[in-house]
Amino acid sequence: VLPKENCKGRGLCKMEGSVLEFQVPLALEETEEYKRICRISEAGAQWKALYKRKGVQLPDKFPVLPKKPDFEMLADSFDWNRERLPLGYCLETGTLCSISTEEAVCFLIVGNGRTGKKTLLCCLIESFIRMGKEAVILDTGKSLGQFAVKKGVTYLKDESEIRDWKKTGEKRVGIFISDMGSFCSLIYQFGEGRMKRADYWEQLAAGKKEDCFLAGIYHTSRDVEAAGTEFLRKCGAWQYGICLGGNLSSQRVLHYDDVSYARQNQYEPPGIGYLREGPGSISRRLLLPVIKMEKKKGDETGNDTN
Repeated sequence: VLPKENCKGRGLCKMEGSVLEFQVPLALEETEEYKRICRISEAGAQWKALYKRKGVQLPDKFPVLPKKPDFEMLADSFDWNRERLPLGYCLETGTLCSISTEEAVCFLIVGNGRTGKKTLLCCLIESFIRMGKEAVILDTGKSLGQFAVKKGVTYLKDESEIRDWKKTGEKRVGIFISDMGSFCSLIYQFGEGRMKRADYWEQLAAGKKEDCFLAGIYHTSRDVEAAGTEFLRKCGAWQYGICLGGNLSSQRVLHYDDVSYARQNQYEPPGIGYLREGPGSISRRLLLPVIKMEKKKGDETGNDTN
């Protein structure tokens, strides 16, 4: 059986050994082809404007995911005039996803070792600098020494410097913590000023004290010093963050109720993460970029275990 000639949308397909005739429905109620194309274009523009108001930037063309996404390539195509930091590519839509530094007071990078946590934190720091803002790095994990001499960065690694640091001035700053476990151990360390110091950071994480954006690495199985602290609880309350390496059920900081139980127990390769953008948001699976960073001589980390 052959389909009727010149019948738009009519065709043949083979299914389970049988040849079937099918009819594709029209996208809009318009029979004249040129007018229908114009109406489809108008509808697409309306949807694009709607998503733009929601903070989602849709691509002009059908997106193609790069095999090895690079931060420089990503940065060249990103609009730095917005108060947003690029993260990576959504594996479902191909769109470039970003987070708002105005909405997200705290952003947690969660996962086990060698899943790409440090790489993502470096990308966030570079992005914050490109926005023309001050980045403060609290390197308790001794893994971000390459930023020590970088312009626009306040780099602190000594315990006394980190313990006594407080924000000065009215400009918004970004605070980047290389290791939540050792950082929490430091701010909750017994001794003079413990209560005052802990209260300062807890209030900052709650968004009640200073105008800051805070991002940090939380190693799921290693940072026992951070687990159960009020600081980590307040950071997690925002539900802004990403879990790298899969196995979402192994952590209790970010909630992935919309992800199936089977998917939550699956592992993912390094550089693949599940993004959360606040309570009730839809989780998105992202492909993250790599970044080329010069290794500082004498860096205590050796191999990257993040």
